[in-house]
This record gives sequence, structure tokens and C-alpha cells, in this order.
Amino acid sequence: MAAAMREEDFVALQSLLKASSKDAVRQLCQECFSCPPGRLGPLALFTSSFPQLVSALHSLTRHVVFCGLTGAEDILALFPENFHQNLKNLLTKIILENVATRLLHHCPPFLSTQ
Repeated sequence: MAAAMREEDFVALQSLLKASSKDAVRQLCQECFSCPPGRLGPLALFTSSFPQLVSALHSLTRHVVFCGLTGAEDILALFPENFHQNLKNLLTKIILENVATRLLHHCPPFLSTQ
């Protein structure tokens, strides 16, 4: 079973509140999902705690995939009660979009839904 999310992961995710817009958060998340952490150099200027942020995004996404969470309610339940509501909703939406896209592009043909 996947390890539960750690409090420090959620603290790191809160740094996304400093982003200039929802689109900036979306772009950062998509870059994190598509690149290994070592290749995100230009985005590292986003915050001094960038490595922790990337690690937290990867941990959250892996947890969602490993546990087979496919509904927004399931993902929302992972966040602490005091986590910023709008950021929680945005991250949930981004994760659902990216997990679905990645699974469709990476699953073998015999697992396809077509």
C-alpha cells in the first residue's frame, strides 16, 4: 500500500499559492508530471522550496495512481481539512486530467477502452 501523504508535503504544496495564476499552477504541475525532477531547472526559480514542491507533487500523484483513486471526492479526501480550498480543488482537477491522459497514452493496447 502507498504511504500516506506527509504533512510536509502539504506544506510544500501550499507554496503554489504564490503563483501568479491558476494557469501558472497548471503549467508548473504539467511540467512536473512530464519531466524528471533534475530537468526542471528553469522552473526552480518559482520558489526556494522547489525540490520539496516537486517531491510533494510527485508523491501526491503516485499516491493517487497507486491507490486507484479516480474520483474527485477520493482525491479531495487526501488533503488536510485546513488546506486552502481553491488550491485543493485546482490540484485535484489537474491531477485527474493528467492521470487520465497519462494512462490513456501509456497503457498497452489490450488495456485500451476502445
